[in-house]
Amino acid sequence: MRLAVVTSYFPIREQPQRGHSAYQTLRAMRGVDIEVFCPMLTYHSWFEPRSFPYFRTDLSYSPPDLRAHYIEYPAVPFLSRPVNGLNSARRLMPHLKRFKPDVILNYNVYPDGYAAVSAGRTLGVPVVLGAIGSDLNRIPDLASRWLTRKTLPRASFVLTVSRHLRDQAIQLGASPDRTRVVWNGCDTSIFHLSDRQATRLQSYCFRRLDFPHKGVGRTARGCNPPGAHTSEAAARVPRRRQLSRRVRTASPSRGTPEPGSVYGAM
Repeated sequence: MRLAVVTSYFPIREQPQRGHSAYQTLRAMRGVDIEVFCPMLTYHSWFEPRSFPYFRTDLSYSPPDLRAHYIEYPAVPFLSRPVNGLNSARRLMPHLKRFKPDVILNYNVYPDGYAAVSAGRTLGVPVVLGAIGSDLNRIPDLASRWLTRKTLPRASFVLTVSRHLRDQAIQLGASPDRTRVVWNGCDTSIFHLSDRQATRLQSYCFRRLDFPHKGVGRTARGCNPPGAHTSEAAARVPRRRQLSRRVRTASPSRGTPEPGSVYGAM
């Protein structure tokens, strides 16, 4: 079987931990011919986004064990959101026609899923949408919400990572009969049962401070066991000062590490 994966939720050279769950899931698939097609928004230097860290990625990169293609398409912050899915689909089509997939799998419903569904209809192949969380829970604007509602019922199947997200997908138009929960796996070499008090004294690592909508502020306020160390793992954070104050409040004895540092363990 030839599986085309259409998603921007995937590692890039500049952010190797990006889309880690999708990457590990795909690596675990056996006996499937997989190619990953990553639509990448590109912005003019005058119009670079401020709500998230933007990287002009290395298009020659491909993470270990998988063939990945990074496909750029132009965008303008906020203004191009209604047409990002359409523009992405246009750039993807030549690559998907070359690969001739039997199935298209997507992670991130809009704009990537919209592009996947559009391409699937043109190619006459089924499309499985994978909702990852904020793509349904934190839709940024009315246009994106309308296009998400348009995308979900057109999919052959919808996968979510929790029951709550399945309910949300159904509320947004997904068919209940074609929507199923598939929980993300867990790396037991990292996450395992241990002494609670000892674990609380270990370091806490925030890896998504670069995306304020991920709820880091609430996590920082709730993370204050004695002796705990809270680290910052972002170099280009629009709300960095505000988040840094919350992190220092959660761990006043250690302060905040240099931007870009990533260390500690859960």
